[in-house]
Amino acid sequence: MKNDSINSGTSDLANMYRISFDNMENEQVNQTTDSVLTNNAVPASSNISPPQSNIAVSATTVPPVNQVAPTGTIETTTGTQGTPTPPNVETPTSNQKEELIKAYIGQNYDIIKDLKFSFPAFFIPGGYLIYRKLYLLAFIEILITNLLLALSISVNPNTFVISITFLLLIRLLFGIFFPKVYWNMAKEKAEEIEKKYPNYMDAINECKKTGGITSLDKLIILFIVFSIIGNGCRILLSEHTDVKTIFTKYMVGTERKYYSDTHTISYNIYNMSNRNFHNVDLTIILKDSNKNTIGTCPAVVNINAREYVRIYENCEISGDESTINLENTILKINSIDGKKVGN
Repeated sequence: MKNDSINSGTSDLANMYRISFDNMENEQVNQTTDSVLTNNAVPASSNISPPQSNIAVSATTVPPVNQVAPTGTIETTTGTQGTPTPPNVETPTSNQKEELIKAYIGQNYDIIKDLKFSFPAFFIPGGYLIYRKLYLLAFIEILITNLLLALSISVNPNTFVISITFLLLIRLLFGIFFPKVYWNMAKEKAEEIEKKYPNYMDAINECKKTGGITSLDKLIILFIVFSIIGNGCRILLSEHTDVKTIFTKYMVGTERKYYSDTHTISYNIYNMSNRNFHNVDLTIILKDSNKNTIGTCPAVVNINAREYVRIYENCEISGDESTINLENTILKINSIDGKKVGN
């Protein structure tokens, strides 16, 4: 009897603990379920009914809501509807176009923009054209200038005034038209670069590289080189001009007098060839109105560059000296320093 009583008490104690553990587990499940339901609340309008307290619930993920693109056409920066603008392509504005021209011209842009007359282009056109990177035009201008000077010196003294006038006229035209012509050229170049480089910053950098001004060292070197070439052409032209032509042409307009009492003729010769002539053996040939020779006056003189030289010599008259016509008188160059000169 005592053993039965002990076994009964032990069984009752075990049942009590089992019931307590079952209650604790149910409570824990309920708390877990409440926590999951709180974190994944279902809207009131949903048809899903809440789970029973004794059913284990797993966490669910709400699928993202798909975004619907707005209806209608897309407006692009170019104003065309329905076609998006390609990437990295910008439509330049008027300000951007002006900035491109400004980048091409570079220094003194604000001055050149409204300039009416360019004094640098008037006084030193060749050097200023090099400064503005117009190398071909600068070379042509320097070459033409030297050739005109060579022609004025080597052919006829009367052409000197004409040549100087011509040069001044050319420089005047440079001064008047250079600002406008250069502005239009810079504008055209900027537009070409703009088409070649759709990206605005790339176009700006190319304008600065292509246009602008020449560096000082390069400016000096190019000006010296172009000047040497131009002066070389001028000297070459002068050296290949027949010496006889130089003297006979330069006698035009010079003073010529004949003194019958001493049979002496006076010549004033102005040498504009920039060349010094030493030991010039010449003969003055006197002629009458019919251009017949009636006398000669031999002479040996030195004729320096750009100086008047007066020649006095006794003439040998072989005809009637009263018929001498000084306008028909000829100055014949025989030789210079023993080197014969062609007739």
